[in-house]
Amino acid sequence: MSWRQFRNIRSYPYNWQYPVITEQYAYLKVLELLPASPNVEYIAFPWATLIDCLVHKKNDKSDHLLDILRKCPPKTSARRITVSQHIFTFEYAYIFEMAGITDIFCPHATVDILDVNNICIHPFPLFPVQCLHNPNSEKPIHERKYLYSFIGAYDQYYLTKSRQWIANLPKTADAVVDVTREWHFHADVYEKQIFGMGTEPAKQYKLDTRADNYRTMLQDTVFSLCPSGSGPNSIRLWESLGFGCIPVVISDNLRLPGSLSDWHTAAVFVPETEKAITELPDLLCAKLTDKEFLQSYAKAGKRLWQKYGLDYFIHDVVEFTNTFPPQKSRLIAGVNWFHRIDLGNGIVTPGRDDSEKKLQQVGMPESLVGKTVLDIGAWDGFFSFTAEKLGAEKVVSVDIATQAGFKVAKDILNSQAIPIEIDVMEITPEKIGTFDLVLCLGVLYHLKHPLMALERIYSVTADQLILETYVDMLDCDRPAMAFYPDRELNGDPSNWCGPNPEMVLAMLKTVGFSKAEMYSNTLTGGYAANRAVFHAWR
Repeated sequence: MSWRQFRNIRSYPYNWQYPVITEQYAYLKVLELLPASPNVEYIAFPWATLIDCLVHKKNDKSDHLLDILRKCPPKTSARRITVSQHIFTFEYAYIFEMAGITDIFCPHATVDILDVNNICIHPFPLFPVQCLHNPNSEKPIHERKYLYSFIGAYDQYYLTKSRQWIANLPKTADAVVDVTREWHFHADVYEKQIFGMGTEPAKQYKLDTRADNYRTMLQDTVFSLCPSGSGPNSIRLWESLGFGCIPVVISDNLRLPGSLSDWHTAAVFVPETEKAITELPDLLCAKLTDKEFLQSYAKAGKRLWQKYGLDYFIHDVVEFTNTFPPQKSRLIAGVNWFHRIDLGNGIVTPGRDDSEKKLQQVGMPESLVGKTVLDIGAWDGFFSFTAEKLGAEKVVSVDIATQAGFKVAKDILNSQAIPIEIDVMEITPEKIGTFDLVLCLGVLYHLKHPLMALERIYSVTADQLILETYVDMLDCDRPAMAFYPDRELNGDPSNWCGPNPEMVLAMLKTVGFSKAEMYSNTLTGGYAANRAVFHAWR
């Protein structure tokens, strides 16, 4: 058995992990759907099997696969892409380097890892195993019996205790929670394929019966709980879309394929905290009474299934191949990026700011449909473009720094955001108007006159302000602010002040905001760790 070649596809299509066949199914769909391209070639290889053999020290099997990998055909295009389904993909980056891989599409992509050893990481779906046996997933969402359900495993090695907290939810007639100690596919993947063991008939019968019950349950579930497990992603998330459920995503660090706006209109997102999970029954009960919400989210879920379900599956791989443009790469390479911006088709700007993680921490509304947004200190425009994705009717982006990155990203994204070069001290309603939401992220501590600046910001805020800033003097329980002369903070001459949280809240109320609160702290993006986010309302 040796490497095969078909168009721009190089494959070693053997030894696939089964029945969790994300890699194999991606290869089959690539053969069917991937366009020929001189710029992109696809490598199909049983990465999960190799990584499992390496993890479990099955040296004879891993040595054989490593020898095959060393014989991978030479790279002939600008980008060499692959799909790897294993949770330890990033820890074994060297095996992808052996094959000259430039881009990995991985279901376990996270918001804090965009590249490993200069290999770009892109999110990808997991193969929805139980949907292969799904006779009917079209039961209307409002006719389903169970408010929510979860059937899955938990052990001490999982990423968080979210599944343990789910197991502690109250038992009711309209909710089903069944938490076991062993992954459903453990016998098939590890006992059979890795260790060469058989499965007792009684155990196999029990597994088959459990799978039947699982499918029946999903067909009758409104909200399907989809927590992280041993990895940030879960097969259950993708099966839930296939069975027409509304997923409840409980995985703070997961990076999903597609746009944020698509997901936030199809799934409910809940933090991985005991408090949030304990409050789930009340939250979902309230949503159950909103028929318009249920119908809208169910339809949006079907749209995601059309992209990432059994019929298509490799949507993002096809888009990447179709539109990978060398000229875009040259434009991107010419910018000193601060933000990491997903430009689509697998292209992410190499910024030093962990923008996706910061987005989760600043508390942007899930929807901005019909709203106007002002982004002060927009820089490369990550938050401006995110506001557009969330449905904002109008976005104005203000900055006095370089707009090189903003212009490149705006052009590639075909954004309608309006850039204005103006100092925050010159902002007035007459000059730029007023806005439903004002973002002022990473700006305040750069200002010599922060209180006066907040007066200007208040004047253009019609409803809400989200303010993120460096904070100092945390041991002082009264409003206080540090002053930084002569590059004292991070050696940057533009850093002038470090208010403590009490000072920020006092200033917000002084300029006229009727309500102000600290939303989060210890935000670790940009240059410093002492960060805090504040929300204020007019």
